[in-house]
Amino acid sequence: MNVTKLSKLIEGTILTAGDGEEKGISSGYCCDLLSHVMAGAPRDCAWMTVLTHTNIIAVADLAGIGCIVIPEGIGVPPATLEKAEQGGFLLYPRNSAVMRSPGASTMR
Repeated sequence: MNVTKLSKLIEGTILTAGDGEEKGISSGYCCDLLSHVMAGAPRDCAWMTVLTHTNIIAVADLAGIGCIVIPEGIGVPPATLEKAEQGGFLLYPRNSAVMRSPGASTMR
């Protein structure tokens, strides 16, 4: 699966431009504690978090995360979007709850 297919599967919108839309996504990971993400997120995963500050981009880069999914219609600040443009992707599923989205995005 890649970022483009995942965004369609979860009815999300890719919020940042770039060339990583074909990047492979191997699994999903849901966590809001940045130290746990750095220590335990699988490489090339789709990370789901309600956090939206700029530090999520640095953590995703450090952990080799494939994309970040922001659920529940949570707004993403312009500073985070700007930082994400430099190397990460943010997906924005339409008002889907955190617990429903991982089940809907089963890797195929």
